[in-house]
Amino acid sequence: MSVYLISDTHFNHDKIREYGERPFASVYEMNEAMAENWNKTVLPSDTVYHLGDVAFFGKGYRLPVLNGHKILILGNHDSGKNPQLLSVFEDILAYKKFPKLGLLLTHVPVHPTDLYGFDRSYINVHGHIHQAPSPDDRYRNVSVERINFTPIPIEEVFNLT
Repeated sequence: MSVYLISDTHFNHDKIREYGERPFASVYEMNEAMAENWNKTVLPSDTVYHLGDVAFFGKGYRLPVLNGHKILILGNHDSGKNPQLLSVFEDILAYKKFPKLGLLLTHVPVHPTDLYGFDRSYINVHGHIHQAPSPDDRYRNVSVERINFTPIPIEEVFNLT
């Protein structure tokens, strides 16, 4: 059983292809590629922390079937009351700490003295800023644009720049 990280999938959000400089010809192609990458990487017994901004649910859109036990760290485009998110994610959180790994998972990069207790001993794993690099070496950006549109094992965050 492995733990994976991903952020800012924005399934069904056509405009994100332009804003995020995503290399897909259509929103359908983007959705299919990310779902395929996810399911080729993640086993049903694995856990995936999605660091927010999952999907735009307009026009009857439903999330694809994605492997693993899914936990959502709320993003600025997510609602913790969305029935689809509640049906797909086993837990919905504001943040998650992994003290043994020294990791703090959030959607947005947090200031080192912010309320989550982030200090210099933690690496803040985040999304939100899409293709932009993290602010400094205390941060790791796992937005899909930075991780080849594929969930990454939690241990790989130490290799990201």
